[in-house]
Parts: sequence; structure tokens; C-alpha cells
Amino acid sequence: MGIETLTGANYSAWKDSLMLTLGITEFDYALREPAPPALTDKSTVEAKLLYEKWEKANRMALMFIKNSISPIIRGAIPDLANAKAYLTSVEEQFKGTFKAHASTLIMKLVSTKYDGVSGIREHIMMMNDMARKLKELDMEISDGFLVHFIMTSLPTSYEAFKINYNTQKEKWLMNELIAMCVGHKQKDCPDFKEWLAKRGNHLNMIIESFNLNVPTNTWWFDSGSMVHVTNSTQGFLTIRRLERNQRTLKLGNGKELSVVAVGTLELIMKTGLCIKLYDTLYIPEISRNLVSGPKLDMDGFYVSHGNGRLTISSNSQVFGTGLLDGGLYKLELDDDFSRSLLSYNINENSTKTKRKRDLETSSMLWHQRLGHISRDRLSRLVKDEFLPSLDFTDFGTCVKCLKGKMTTATKIGAARSSNLLEIINTDISGPYTIAGITGHTSFITFIDDYSRYMYLYLIKDKSESLTTFKDYKTEVENQLNLKIKVMRSDRGGDEQVN
Repeated sequence: MGIETLTGANYSAWKDSLMLTLGITEFDYALREPAPPALTDKSTVEAKLLYEKWEKANRMALMFIKNSISPIIRGAIPDLANAKAYLTSVEEQFKGTFKAHASTLIMKLVSTKYDGVSGIREHIMMMNDMARKLKELDMEISDGFLVHFIMTSLPTSYEAFKINYNTQKEKWLMNELIAMCVGHKQKDCPDFKEWLAKRGNHLNMIIESFNLNVPTNTWWFDSGSMVHVTNSTQGFLTIRRLERNQRTLKLGNGKELSVVAVGTLELIMKTGLCIKLYDTLYIPEISRNLVSGPKLDMDGFYVSHGNGRLTISSNSQVFGTGLLDGGLYKLELDDDFSRSLLSYNINENSTKTKRKRDLETSSMLWHQRLGHISRDRLSRLVKDEFLPSLDFTDFGTCVKCLKGKMTTATKIGAARSSNLLEIINTDISGPYTIAGITGHTSFITFIDDYSRYMYLYLIKDKSESLTTFKDYKTEVENQLNLKIKVMRSDRGGDEQVN
């Protein structure tokens, strides 16, 4: 097993790989056990065997350690005969590195934020690994502190999750935190049921409240949602498209939805006034359009409710109202605005459905998907039921196919040969940064224009090309009893050969 060479900055990784190798080979015996007494004439057989075992382990461990250290560092370490003492001497050289490495790890642990690209499990395990490395440097961080560090590293989309944690009396262990974040504990899991019985069913995750089919032109007030969310692009004043899975929203049932866009949306209320919803998430799969209570509060609105009625006001002026409907407050929108939302959603959904249907049966799309294959091959795939029934009315001229068959340039006056050795095409490739096993870094080719037969010679330098050509010329002219008339290269043009 290979050991990473110690170069200075990689001490921790070097020691891990060294101890793993010594442990597998059992040569770490000399590091774990003290040196036995020196042998004498009165030493027993057992003492001799023990001494031989330790001496062999010490000798081999010392060879492994020294051989895995770069010569520059090895020269600064005293040459000791005891492997454990030698390893201690190496550690002394890197005490300053320990402190710098620990400071770097602490800063990284405090400043690390979840980017939303990698998995949440990988993010938690990465921070747990940093804590483990600090523990090896005698700077242990308790599980409680580590959980708090991880919580602060999560984005605002996990705000409700953080609130749920802060309201719990008991602390979460690391495995519980991972399970809660990645949705491992399902409602039918025995361990989860035991956990619920112990702590109570208070999963205040970001949820889509009362997931029922409701009119798409309605907006609902939700005091538990931490974000404004909509399933339509209608009403956005500004909107910014996001990359796929750049930002996601996790529902209470564990389902994770991808946010398509973020922007500022304007609602026209029945009062005639407008409420701007900043940082509204556009998620087509969501069933309800939700207005977040906490977000309105942060934007300076005051929300009051009672007797089945909700009021949204600012500076003593009522901006909007809502009526209690099925456990949530349904906002009262302007009639014309509400009808425009309904009309827009109907047109948008029908356009999406038609476009999706048309794309799936487009022969031109499948022509491009399958590497620009011909119409006949597409028809055979449809006939053999490898593809669905396709619409070939859109199968026209493919510009990319035409471009692929065109030559980039045409040389005026270029002609093909009519016999062997009339024209020889030659080219040199290289030099390459990595040499072959024979030390060659380039090669030269000679291709007969008539037969397309090629000779390839490996060369170490371009200056060898003339000598190589003479060897080639002698060989082919003797074989064919013909003379080479013209040599053609990319840069040099045509040259007559005497």
C-alpha cells in the first residue's frame, strides 16, 4: 500500500496513510510496545522471540517512515535508530504546522455555508470531518457545538427547521440531525415512531399547507411559511431564472421541489392597493400560491385576524383583507386582476402541455437526440417500437448535418494522384509533454495519396524528419520499383522530389 510522501503541508494526511500501512503490515508493533531488554546469554527463548519480533518491526517501520519523507525534510531530522523516537522527532518539526492547520480548520468550520449544490448529507459529513480533524489536534468540539455550527451554516430556506430545533428541549445527536435533514426517517419507520414518541410530532418544516386542489388564481396567507411562493409567472415585476437545483424547497412530506425563478411579484388587492412580495419563489409544481406571514412582517406590514377575517395594514392604512376558508385565510384580490390570473394560467398550462406533446413526437428532435441519424433509421426504430410514433412533417433540412459534411476550405488546383508514389502526404505531430516508453515525443506520417497506405515513424526531435524521410523513400521505392514524384505537407505545399 502506498504512503503519501511528506512534503511539509500534508503532515496529517501523511501520518494517516503511514499509520494505516504500518497497522496493516503489523509493523506498528514497535510504535505500540517499548523496546525489550537487550539479549544476553541468559535470555530465554521467549525473550529472544519477543526481541526479534520487536527488532524486525522497528527496522521495517523505520524504513517505511524514512522512505516516505522527502529528502529535504529528512535531512533536517536527527538520524535515530528507534522508530518511535524518530517519528516523535518528525512531529516536533511540525508543531507550528499543527497550530496553523488548527486555525485554518476553525475558520473554515465557522465560515462554511451550505451552497445548495451538493447534498445536505455530504455538507454535514464534511463539517463533521473538520471537527474530527480538530479533535486529533487536541481541540475537541462537542457534538452540541457542532450541531449549532451546522445549523448556522444552513440557508434561509431551512429557517423553519432551525426554529423547530431551537424549540426542542433536548439536544439532537449527529445521526438524528442527518436523518432529519435528508428525510431518512419516514413516518412508517420504527425508529422514527420511537423518536416521535420521545420528542413529540413537531416537524415545523417548510410545508405547503393543506395540499388540496384549489383555483390557480387564488392567493392564501400562511403564517407558517417562511417564503412567498407561486406556481405562475403572472404578476412578476422582476424575475431571475435559476439554474436547475440551484435552490430547492423542502415540503413537510419530505418532497423537495426545485425553484425555477425568484423575483418581485405585485398583488392587486380588492382595496385597489398593491402589495409587493419580494423574493417570491416560482415553483410550477406547488399547488397553492402562498403569502408568507413572517416575510410580510419583515417588510413592515401589520397582520391582524379575528372572527374569520384577516387584515393587512401598514402605517394605519389597510392594504388588503382575507376571509377564512378551510383553515387558511384566502386573500381578497381585485376582480380584474383575479380573472387575468385565471386566464393566464389556463393559457400557460395548455401551451406547456401542447409544447411537451409536440416535442415528444417531433422527428427532428429525435434526429438530433440520436446523433443526427437518417430518416430511414428513425422509421425503422419506430417500426421496431424502440421509439413512439413520430410526426415526420417537421423533418426538413438539417443545417448541422450539412455543415458537418462540408469542408472548411477548398485548395484551388488540388488534384488526386493516379498511381502509387505520385503524391506523398506528410505531417509531423508533436512534441508532446509526456514522452513514450521509448523516449519519443513526436511522430511523422507518410501517406500515399493513391492507396492511402500510411507509414508512421516515432521521432524524438523534428530535426530527425529528413533522415526518417530518406529511410522511408528508400524502402518504398525499392518495394514498388517506382519513384516518389511529389511531397505534400500542410504548411510547405507541394515539393518535387528528385
